Amino acid sequence: MNWKMSWMLVAGLLAVAQPTSAEDDQKSIQGTWLLVSSERDGVVTPADQIKARDVRMIFEEDRVFAKMGEKSIALGTFLLDPAKAPKTYDRIYPDGGKRLGIYKFDGKTLTICVADLEKERPKSFATTKGDGITQVVYQRE
Repeated sequence: MNWKMSWMLVAGLLAVAQPTSAEDDQKSIQGTWLLVSSERDGVVTPADQIKARDVRMIFEEDRVFAKMGEKSIALGTFLLDPAKAPKTYDRIYPDGGKRLGIYKFDGKTLTICVADLEKERPKSFATTKGDGITQVVYQRE
């Protein structure tokens, strides 16, 4: 392999390995996401209950809303940091309360794992009994 081919290979690998920017993830998260699974404290919510609730998360600019059927509520604002590993998600409620979490995109799937208000950020995408962590999975609508 000559130096030119080696350089092209290295450049290609670097392009693939580049982390997403906050702007890229901020753009990717925008819109409406349908809740497809939920787990809290190690307990999985049955799929029929999730479907019956008809829950959606709506991201508009830096604001986040929850919609359940025809009811909608403003949850506050959010911040993403894709430079961290895992990527971090912070939700700031209108009263100033914070929920710290992590997130990941997988195609048209968004997974968010968050701790209870003012608790320490989860370190992995998992919940266990009594940990105060909720993991939700959404599909892009």
